[in-house]
Amino acid sequence: MRFLSKEFADACARADAAASVDRSSSRKPWSEGLITAAALQTKQFKPVRIILPELIPEGVTVLAGKPKIGKSFLALDVCIAVAAGRFVLGETKPVAGDALYLALEDSQRRLKKRMDKLMQAQAWPERLQLHTEWKRLDQGGLDDLVEWCKAHPEARLIWIDTLVKIRPIMGRNEQTYAYDYRAIEGLQRIAGQYQVGIVLNHHLRKMASEDDAMDDVSGTLGLTAAADTIIVMKRHSGLTKIFVRGRDLEEAGICRRVQPHHMSLANRRRRRGRVPLPRTADNYRSAETSRSRSDGDQRHHGRDGAARPQRDEIAPAQDEDRRRGDLQEGALLTPTDTRCK
Repeated sequence: MRFLSKEFADACARADAAASVDRSSSRKPWSEGLITAAALQTKQFKPVRIILPELIPEGVTVLAGKPKIGKSFLALDVCIAVAAGRFVLGETKPVAGDALYLALEDSQRRLKKRMDKLMQAQAWPERLQLHTEWKRLDQGGLDDLVEWCKAHPEARLIWIDTLVKIRPIMGRNEQTYAYDYRAIEGLQRIAGQYQVGIVLNHHLRKMASEDDAMDDVSGTLGLTAAADTIIVMKRHSGLTKIFVRGRDLEEAGICRRVQPHHMSLANRRRRRGRVPLPRTADNYRSAETSRSRSDGDQRHHGRDGAARPQRDEIAPAQDEDRRRGDLQEGALLTPTDTRCK
């Protein structure tokens, strides 16, 4: 125990020293970077690069969700889509380029298993690079990310799974808010300099907020304040609800029905040689009508002749699931839409 305590104390001392160096090196003359409003009016900037439409722009994005909700599968799927130039989340196509996926909680064996599920018979992309180990940001990790971006001029996406594996060690006298903010600060500079999207997988707090899904992100407000975009994943009634809020995106929510191994219903039917109709409201209601006609009296009496509950006797939760059926899979909704509550 004494050895562990001394090791922890040494790590805290190094973190304090690194934080003091960062503060001293960031001191600049007050006039440096000063610009008049007239000069700003005529200054030209590159447009914000959207890595994944309606979800991930350039900058730092925090993706928060409960354990085993599918963050790692989503991360790998989006990275593959960027590197291979294919669609993801239904009909969404990201910008094409080089992608780096840091699966810091996985092994190469597990990554290969997940890639097999996602790629199946397709060729695996050369532009996707994966790593299961990385230095902490204050111990050379930031410099390594810069070197990777320099080595890949067409870098578009860096996905880090998870934040806790690479964030700096907290200083002994450092405030929690400042510590959370410092964890994102260095990554923002890299994202802005190279116009890449950097996504950090993170977790939700145990106690859910009744007012704002963004309040469920684990940590202080320093974490969500420093990030450019916040994505919160929640699961309810067979749907994964994705809430998005960012500086360069319109606030919205996405409802998506979850299939085994994140394989959509369309893909599973296509493998069986059956191509379904698009999941629109009209097609859904048409399918429900056909199903009810084919069932006949079995809906009320069953095959064995026993009486079944009528519609007004069915649990409200099941009615809610039916009402969710008129959502187009992956459709973008506003946060106030009752179908995404």
